Order: sequence, then C-alpha cells, then structure tokens
Amino acid sequence: MRAEICAIVTDNASNSILDHETATKILAACNSITKYFKASHICNSLLSESAKSLKIEGGGLKCFIKMRWTSMYEATYSFIRMRRALDEVVTNHPEEITNSTVKKYLKKQDFYDKVNTLAKLLRPIKNAILMLEGNQTNLADAFIQMVGGV
Repeated sequence: MRAEICAIVTDNASNSILDHETATKILAACNSITKYFKASHICNSLLSESAKSLKIEGGGLKCFIKMRWTSMYEATYSFIRMRRALDEVVTNHPEEITNSTVKKYLKKQDFYDKVNTLAKLLRPIKNAILMLEGNQTNLADAFIQMVGGV
C-alpha cells in the first residue's frame, strides 16, 4: 500500500515568495512608494483627496511587513485599488512628486502589471493562511483553497 502526504507549511509561504528576485523587487518598490507618500504631507494629502473624489474605499497604500504573513498581498492589492488615484496625482501634480524613482515607477504600466500579477499569485496563499487561522477549518480546506486559487 502506497501512502502520499501533502502538507502546507504556512509560516514559510512569505519566505518562499521572497526567494524570488522579481517579487522582492516589486515589494521593495511598493514599500518605497508607500513610505514616500506617507512621509510627504502634500503627496499624501493629494492621494487621499483623489481617492475620496474617485470613491475608492479600503484605505490608502499599505506597506509589506515581513512578520505579517498576509501583508504581501495587502501591500500589492493596495496599489491595484489605488491605481486611479495614483495616476491622478502623477498626471495632475507631477511637480509634487520630488522623488524621481517613485515618479518613474508610477508612470510605468509594466510596474502595475507586475504588481497585479504578484497580487494574483499571493491571494490564494493569503486566503489559505487566514483559513488556517480560523476555528472551523482543516488542512484539507486550505489545500483546496491553494489548488483552486492558482
């Protein structure tokens, strides 16, 4: 009789993602942009006003924090959600974004495409982690979430 074992190690998912150079670069860029907007009173205000006028809900840009397993997804998804507001700030107030690297990223469609792809890859991992943290789930539920989400 042959037995097969399949397991999910939840505390290793974020470390596995960070082993990929592209993912690391995308997350570093997201964190740099987020920190810039949070540190710049004018840019933060312009982004908040733009998000409000565009009726974007869910908060502003979020940073990736290595110790919080789901923060990779939250950081990338915040860029997807805030894309129109970011575009509005870059288009209407380019002189206010004084960091040339931040401005360069925000003007590149390729950056948003990579962020979107990474968010899509991270979503099933985030959902499986949240499911495992709940009281009413088992490993089979998490496995189905991971396989079905990819």
